Amino acid sequence: MSSPYQVKRLTEDQVDLAYVLAHSVMPKLELDSWRAYCRGVGTRGDGTADPEEVIVAANPAGHLQGLAICAAVADPVHHRVLDVSTFVVASASDDVGVAAEVLAELRRVAATRNCRGVRIWNWGQDHWSRILGGFEPRGTDGVLAVEPSFRLPI
Repeated sequence: MSSPYQVKRLTEDQVDLAYVLAHSVMPKLELDSWRAYCRGVGTRGDGTADPEEVIVAANPAGHLQGLAICAAVADPVHHRVLDVSTFVVASASDDVGVAAEVLAELRRVAATRNCRGVRIWNWGQDHWSRILGGFEPRGTDGVLAVEPSFRLPI
């Protein structure tokens, strides 16, 4: 069965739409700053990390319901991981479905960038632990580690 969501890199015409999702977790973020950030995504790299990438999930009507900001980074334990600094889902009726599709795309991106896993920073909130079926952040560092073969319990 195919997904009702289109999950892909952020396009220029989606930047302002994605701002609503980004602003929900970064309340001090201003629209002009978000636009400037998005213009530079994919062009930066500091030698230890690939350029960042913004992934969005759109429903059939074109409304954005998911957002992830990620970059492949060096990790002392896992060699290389896809680091997800921002992960947002906004759906009144299918938050698990949207999250599953965004995670599937993140796993695909991780595989293409030779990453051994996906690391999602949840910034101390337990919301994603509940949605993902009891996965808990490790320790107190606010990290939810997702192995490449991870499957949501749907």
